[in-house]
Amino acid sequence: MQRPAVLSRHENLLGVVDDVRTMPGEFAKVAQNIGNELQTEDGKVILRNIKILRERFEPETVVKRQAAFPLSPGKGMRR
Repeated sequence: MQRPAVLSRHENLLGVVDDVRTMPGEFAKVAQNIGNELQTEDGKVILRNIKILRERFEPETVVKRQAAFPLSPGKGMRR
């Protein structure tokens, strides 16, 4: 099987044209690295900022998501 042409591959980055089915090991490494980075203090700050921006600029999306995935009592996100 021939790999598709890749226009945007850089070291450890996936581009929009990369096919994860032909490079599952690389995709898993990138996904694991992202997950690890989001667990750091800087990563948590980034996620908090994304949440704040989304609440500010996409309030209807936030309401739809909250309706689709209601939190159980006591399971809310900490601030």
